[in-house]
Amino acid sequence: MACSCSETANKIVVSVFSIIVLFFGAVWLFFGVFLVVMASQAESAIPTGSFVFIIVAGIVVVAIAILGFIGAWKRNRCMLLTFATFAGFLFVIELIAAVIVFVTQTQVG
Repeated sequence: MACSCSETANKIVVSVFSIIVLFFGAVWLFFGVFLVVMASQAESAIPTGSFVFIIVAGIVVVAIAILGFIGAWKRNRCMLLTFATFAGFLFVIELIAAVIVFVTQTQVG
């Protein structure tokens, strides 16, 4: 069964988007691991709970990206819908976090 041009283009777009999401998830994951390692080497009293949260968030984002990539290449509707739902949810969460940081920026500084 041959794919039409639009199906191939959609597959490529979703795959590229998944790779971008995978990259940012990997950055979060490695940044969280880096922070945990640096905190343990410094033997400081900094709580590592937020660092572990960054690691878990990175793992979740990487898993979502892999789900989207595989769903695009296998043309699995369920995987693509799950990917789109989670990607939209992550976008809303990041948007809320950005607004919170912007609003509380004046309170901290």
